[in-house]
Amino acid sequence: MIAYQRISLIILFTYLTASCNINNKSILEFKSFPKKYNLNGLIVETEEKYKGGYVETFDSLLILTNTPNNKYQIHIFNKNTFEYISHGGITGRGPGELANALLGVLDTSENCIWIPDYASKKIAKFEIDSIINNNAYLPKSRIPLPENLILIFYLPLGNRLFSASSFEHGKLIIFFNYEGKIIDSLTIEDKINLYESEGFQSSPNRIINYYTYTIHPDFKRIALAYSYSDHMIVINSEGDIINKTYGPNKIFQFPNPGNPDRITTNSFIKSNEDMIFCLYNGKRKFDVETNLIPTFGNHIHIYNWNGHPIADLELQFDAMSFALDFKSNRIITYSPEANTFVCYNFNINDLYD
Repeated sequence: MIAYQRISLIILFTYLTASCNINNKSILEFKSFPKKYNLNGLIVETEEKYKGGYVETFDSLLILTNTPNNKYQIHIFNKNTFEYISHGGITGRGPGELANALLGVLDTSENCIWIPDYASKKIAKFEIDSIINNNAYLPKSRIPLPENLILIFYLPLGNRLFSASSFEHGKLIIFFNYEGKIIDSLTIEDKINLYESEGFQSSPNRIINYYTYTIHPDFKRIALAYSYSDHMIVINSEGDIINKTYGPNKIFQFPNPGNPDRITTNSFIKSNEDMIFCLYNGKRKFDVETNLIPTFGNHIHIYNWNGHPIADLELQFDAMSFALDFKSNRIITYSPEANTFVCYNFNINDLYD
């Protein structure tokens, strides 16, 4: 990801309302973003269609992972032409195959895609060059998951470390190494307590992905975006709150998976050294008529690393995931509505004053 020259971002505070108090912490409330962009998308026609997936860009490549009901879990395209290059991560129960794949993530420090397999309790390492050179390639390296870890959201950190969201009471993010050992000294305590109910802390409701996070490149700040509430919270590496932001729709819900009417807010998060990008829904999690078909967001909300709102990008089509192609001034999404990739021309430098 390209490093941008650090310059101050002038926030138009006329859009912000006075702060209030929730859980005895000051919150910056707002009703709308200082900047708003309506983006028209270009639908990309591909030979094979997928029912969903997560997109990443890496050098000249576009990578799609976690494709439901597909034989392969990794698909590699040319980022500029969308020409199909290769695939990897075959599903199955044979040696080297994925029986029950979880979230795949890009690791630029290792030039690989990590995909946990719930069945084997290990994380498989798929080398990108090996997939390109041999679409029958099977990973040779697998990392054991820590015992009793429920892996919902995680990030590779380099230096043979992973971070992961924690579902233990009082713990927010844990860290584990390539040997599957949790590094207790790095654990970040949950000092946020957005949902303070003891019933929530000790119930199976904890075993849901109710927040997602991203870590600043210097590891000094972590941004958490909540999945059922309009909260963006920035903390330091000790877990101390730097800023709480609440808006724009003032949604605050107890993350109860049994509630069919719950609204999904922030579903996907990425960042660079200056800004945080959240895919935002703001609609009921499932289609009202069927209560089965999931809904997806068509907004990308952008904040700075102080948690202050910068801009709202409204996309023409809904998106399950997005990738930021800074070199080409594009945003690439995978849209269940369009049933393919959608490209949006957008110059990130427009957000800098």
